[in-house]
Amino acid sequence: MVTLIACSCENFNRKTPIPDTPVSMELYILRDAPELVSIGNYKIYTKPPYFNQYIGFGGILLFHDFNDEISAFDLACPHEATSTIRVDSIADGGIVTCRQCQTSYDVSFGLGLPTKGVSQFGLRKYKVRTSGDIIRITRN
Repeated sequence: MVTLIACSCENFNRKTPIPDTPVSMELYILRDAPELVSIGNYKIYTKPPYFNQYIGFGGILLFHDFNDEISAFDLACPHEATSTIRVDSIADGGIVTCRQCQTSYDVSFGLGLPTKGVSQFGLRKYKVRTSGDIIRITRN
């Protein structure tokens, strides 16, 4: 059983096909993204909200996960690996889906792993630091 688990997780630990691109955002939750105050809510950025901010390859999905933390993922589907094909269909419970390949990813606990579909990669995750009302998103 341990071997089976190790082999199945191996595919999801490989390097993502989403290229390294600049990611740098700073937001005030109450001013810029008040929807993130509640668990299970999200905010999508396909354009930088402010000058001199960078949103990765396909944009950023911010999700207030069920661990009561803000998680950040690149919107680009890792199976398609194109900046214009994004996960944009978001269902209650933190399941996001790519309309092109129909792969679903679970962001509910901040992991972004595929749950259904053809992708062998999880969503590219970005680092989130919080300090009071301020959140900072970076690549590492």
